[in-house]
Amino acid sequence: MLLTQTGKIDPLKGNNCPSWRKNIDMMLTLSDLDYALQTDRPTEPPVGVAHYEQKMMQYSMEKRKWKISNNKCLKIIRHLIDDSI
Repeated sequence: MLLTQTGKIDPLKGNNCPSWRKNIDMMLTLSDLDYALQTDRPTEPPVGVAHYEQKMMQYSMEKRKWKISNNKCLKIIRHLIDDSI
């Protein structure tokens, strides 16, 4: 389904930026890939903080989720930018 959606979006050419951005945002949101766009990159908890191991485990899970989302979003966005830009 995602490939079908990307095929329907015209590549970014410079003069179509507002509509391109709107379409990309909608596609990524509906595909649940917009996590990295909506959430700041997780930060590692400082050593010695209370419940450090628990917070480190949470950080590791959030970091992985964020990195996967960010990687997919970047690839989709790069794919949908015209080569002339």
